[in-house]
Amino acid sequence: MDPRVKPSLLLASDANGINEIGVWYFREQRYEEAKKRFTEAINLSPKNVAYYHNRGCCFAAMQRFEDALKDAEKCVEIDPKFVKGFELQIDCHIVLGNLRSAQSSLLDLCKCTSHDWQFFESRNGLVNSLFSYVNDYNRFMQIKDYASALNVIDTAMKSSAFSFALKLMKAETLLCIKRYVDATNITNDVLKNIPNNLAALYIRGKCYFLQEKFDEAIENFEAVLCSYQHDEVTSILKKTKIKKAKKDGSDAMKFGNYARAYNIYTEALFIDSSNNAENSKIYFNRSIASDKLGNTNQAIQDCSEAIKLDNRYLKAFLKRAKLCFDVKMFHQSAKDYEQCYQIDNNPEYLDLQKQTMAEIFKSQLENT
Repeated sequence: MDPRVKPSLLLASDANGINEIGVWYFREQRYEEAKKRFTEAINLSPKNVAYYHNRGCCFAAMQRFEDALKDAEKCVEIDPKFVKGFELQIDCHIVLGNLRSAQSSLLDLCKCTSHDWQFFESRNGLVNSLFSYVNDYNRFMQIKDYASALNVIDTAMKSSAFSFALKLMKAETLLCIKRYVDATNITNDVLKNIPNNLAALYIRGKCYFLQEKFDEAIENFEAVLCSYQHDEVTSILKKTKIKKAKKDGSDAMKFGNYARAYNIYTEALFIDSSNNAENSKIYFNRSIASDKLGNTNQAIQDCSEAIKLDNRYLKAFLKRAKLCFDVKMFHQSAKDYEQCYQIDNNPEYLDLQKQTMAEIFKSQLENT
């Protein structure tokens, strides 16, 4: 057919004629119209591998490689010796990053007596190179050479630009070098195509966590745990909830909403009962809220709980010492100032202890 003649003028109605119209549109890079014609030809002749191959090439030109792969697989299903079908299948596997599948298809291609050895050698070499890039990436990540890891993934993606696995490797690397927005954009792209991709959700959650976008981080981590229970995800989810509670409590304190802060800290204590380091800080923060609310006894109790969880928590000892002094619990106050000095060796604490001891002597004199 003369490519200069618009084939629709020929009013073709048989499968071969409609396929030729599709070929004309394909050459004109009018891929959507070409796809429609190839589909019409397939409907009229569903066992013709050429029509599936043509539509597959059309999908590939439209960067719809998953659809192109389906047509390539249909080709070799109908005709296990159809070389062009295997070639399209292999190229789709490579661009999608399906390296094991590409290797398998290359072996199937070898069984075809008329296959192109040059094609085989080039694609086989490319697949081996891509495996090598992935191995290099893992090695660089282990030694925390993130610049080299990023470079090798970028090189691999020149051939496998639509590989979700490689995209997520790049996102993980960008996360490690604190390029959180770039990493998040990659995970968003993956999730548009695979909405419940657990790796993408986890990486995006970590990006949000490190940017202190705790609500978004929690949403992503919980989405992962809905499908897959994992200790690491559970741990970072608890950590995120604690961070969020501490931030929300701090914000409430800044705005003078001490009752809200107290409630936030109280709820936070139930997030991870085994996390002594964080819970000691939460108790201390709650003691400040209690003090602001005028509940000195509760404030003292919270300081005591913080100290039980961390027996070298200087701020808690100092806070309790001051609170006890205010309510004339001078003996406890003096002990706490002594402990402060043992922790920090700051002479100021000895001076405060002396002042407290003076109050003790004063009260003893008043009682005699």
